[in-house]
Amino acid sequence: MAFARIRFLKSIVKILIISVISYLNIRGELPRITRLVLSPFYSGILLISQIALRIILESAIALLVFAFFDYLFQRRQHMESLKMSKQEVKEERKLYEGDPLTKSRLRERMREIMRRTMLKSVPKADVVITNPTHYAIALEYARALMTAPTVTAKGADLIAARIKEIAAENGVPIIENKPLAQALYNEVEIGDVIPEKYYEVISTILAEVYRMSGKTAEAAV
Repeated sequence: MAFARIRFLKSIVKILIISVISYLNIRGELPRITRLVLSPFYSGILLISQIALRIILESAIALLVFAFFDYLFQRRQHMESLKMSKQEVKEERKLYEGDPLTKSRLRERMREIMRRTMLKSVPKADVVITNPTHYAIALEYARALMTAPTVTAKGADLIAARIKEIAAENGVPIIENKPLAQALYNEVEIGDVIPEKYYEVISTILAEVYRMSGKTAEAAV
């Protein structure tokens, strides 16, 4: 509807341009036109032809200028429509995929919940293996429930420090073993049992932990 209205207005402007040019040219030649009744027929035809040609040329130039500005106007409208289309795509993507900012906040919230849940399992761990400054991995081994010691919490830097702090507060032994701590941090996810290649070294650690705590060594791998 708006497009048809614009086209109609453009047509009106073109008609006005041609009308004004025609009026100005005829008015300027009006004295000569009024004397045509006294002039030869050929002179009248020549004068009318000159006026008509001048009207055509001036109208063509005026319409060319108008077309140039119309082109600039249409180009600007086209660019604006493209911008709107890009905005619409973004809005549609938000509808289907969700707002990126909201998703980022949600992911951060989920990580925080998982981190808190993980830290709650540290007091139940049998031992915490440390780097000692970068990594901390909490291991739990309930022989009746687990096939092998399981990583119940792990973290680096600030989270590692928090794991060690909770372990110390709850009397969980903290053992320094740099290669083992780094390997478990990189290779084993929370909730997974340790790989078989680490059974021997962890058995030794658990046996020492149980001996120091007075527990029986039956829980060792």
